[in-house]
Amino acid sequence: MSRSRKRRAARDLPSRVIELGALAPIVAGARLGRMAREGASPSARGRSDLLAMVLEKQVAFAQGWSAMYVETWRLQAQVAMACLAAVPSPLRAARLLDGGLQRIASQGLAPTWRRVKANARRLR
Repeated sequence: MSRSRKRRAARDLPSRVIELGALAPIVAGARLGRMAREGASPSARGRSDLLAMVLEKQVAFAQGWSAMYVETWRLQAQVAMACLAAVPSPLRAARLLDGGLQRIASQGLAPTWRRVKANARRLR
């Protein structure tokens, strides 16, 4: 992801959280309704959808954590360089931290947000 896309994603973090909060119940309701209709013995399609539902959550979680890990290392390197510069700049380091923490949160949320948005589109 390019630097400008990361900044834009960090700025969009509040709207993505709100959108996730609105779409997640829609997706959960659609899936729970389908599970209730299928009952105790789901069809082959129902079983594969249940398996995909579990796996996609695990994959999104792993992707989010690894993206946050990478972004944290980048932020640490940037702050270290700001502090170790010929003329250390604590103000620049503080600014880097502020924007960096938003980028870390945004990177962690992105995989889950994409999956929920795609599922909401598919299940409507």
